Amino acid sequence: MKKSITKWIAGLWMLIRPVPVAAWAIGAPAIGLAGAVKEIGFGEVKWDLLGPAFLVIIILHGGVSHAANDRADWISGTDRFGGRRLSGGSKVIQRGVLTLGDLYRIGLVSLIGSLALGIYLVLNAGPWLWLHLTVGLWAALAYSLPPLRLSSRPLLGEWLCAWPALIAACSSTYYMATGRLAWRNLISGALHGAFCLGWLMEHHLSDIPADLAAKPPKLTTVAYTARRWGWEAAPRIPALYFLSAIPLAFLFKYYGHAASWQVLVSTGLAVKAAAAAAKTQVTSISDITRRENQLTVFTFLHALWLMITA
Repeated sequence: MKKSITKWIAGLWMLIRPVPVAAWAIGAPAIGLAGAVKEIGFGEVKWDLLGPAFLVIIILHGGVSHAANDRADWISGTDRFGGRRLSGGSKVIQRGVLTLGDLYRIGLVSLIGSLALGIYLVLNAGPWLWLHLTVGLWAALAYSLPPLRLSSRPLLGEWLCAWPALIAACSSTYYMATGRLAWRNLISGALHGAFCLGWLMEHHLSDIPADLAAKPPKLTTVAYTARRWGWEAAPRIPALYFLSAIPLAFLFKYYGHAASWQVLVSTGLAVKAAAAAAKTQVTSISDITRRENQLTVFTFLHALWLMITA
């Protein structure tokens, strides 16, 4: 029997995962757009292209990337062994809302749709969007799909997929509005990306047992750290990722011509987030959940700060 419309809508909503999509696929391009509006004014922005641009980024993240990740993690076993409140993917399969076949079809349609819409934007907004679109497609596919599956390799998933995609998302809207690339904007995207990576690694802490039990094991950076140096070492990874925003904040000052007080705010938020992450009790799901919620707030606050100052 065909799925009801309401079940499809519920499944898609769960798959998209609105909170991370809001921070990554909406927050990053919003930072770029805010910087462009500050430079050229509200009236000079090509608003007819910005809506499709946000849609491409949301589809790549919420549709292509999440469908591929959920499907790969279910097949390997990590989502079957996990499934805690903030881990275990979107849980659309666990709850019987969508099937593996549904995820394949959603991912394929999302890929085709985002590619078609992305080509339309390239033809109407400028050739540098080819680079932005390529980075987005690379990140959405290489993160979860074989043969690369970079999410299962320490450091590579976040630094070769997630971080470049966040920078590209921020840069794409700035470029579409201004017709150029700028160091200030690229560093803004990198700064936001550092916060998002810290949050992502905190999220993966509760996945460690399931990730290590998967076939093959999903060696996220925190899972590898726990296996190599002990579970108590794993929370240091999200803490270090938040701290990586500090040198970026100083680059923002010297290459983005930011004021010292702007740098201090980013640095202060990074230190506060790192301290919260470092204190995580990695064997306590309730503590991981509580601290991840805190880090979500820090990430959103920092994104809003960048929208105001970038």
